[in-house]
Amino acid sequence: MLSLIWKDYLIQKRSWLTVFIIPLFMLIAFSNDPSAAPVAGALAVAYLLIAGACVYDEKNKSHVLWSSLPISRKTIVGAKYLSALTFMVVGIAIAAVYGFILKIFNLPVSINGITIKNVIVLFIATTSFTALYLPVYFKFGYARSRYFSIIIYILMFMAPQFLMGQLKSNPKLSAWLQNVGGSFLLALVASVMLAISYFVSVRIYQNKDII
Repeated sequence: MLSLIWKDYLIQKRSWLTVFIIPLFMLIAFSNDPSAAPVAGALAVAYLLIAGACVYDEKNKSHVLWSSLPISRKTIVGAKYLSALTFMVVGIAIAAVYGFILKIFNLPVSINGITIKNVIVLFIATTSFTALYLPVYFKFGYARSRYFSIIIYILMFMAPQFLMGQLKSNPKLSAWLQNVGGSFLLALVASVMLAISYFVSVRIYQNKDII
């Protein structure tokens, strides 16, 4: 499985420059909200790498190669889900490095450092995106699911602002969600959703004809 995860990194070697540049723009764009800027940058990295791994797999017909080897389809699907989680870690690392550099050079950009709550929010966003997108990808392929991935990604940014507006009318619920315990509960829900998504993807991929 490690070789499958490593493959998702190697096939994107031509895209790494973009992966490193885009988060910097995201951090600057969200500088008016210092607490959200690191999450926005890290989520951009996770999205670019998840979508990139899928598009290069389809372009290179990697699914045909791996399915011809003595590797179970369950392992192939599992590797894609684990890759998504490692991409999230890469996103956190890049956002943290950029935040550190911006502070070192004292640039006029207000960005908070990565906090535990940032990591939890990013985990919820990344797992939610992965859980919704990968079953559709395994069913229809990247070409037919790319617009769906873009819509989900946009919703990941719009949802927090919408929810904050709704929570202003419910201070108790807002305070609960701001609490780390509430965030962990949401992370648990996202994890369950990811697990269900994995089994759905395995079922889809096992019944799919690989040409």
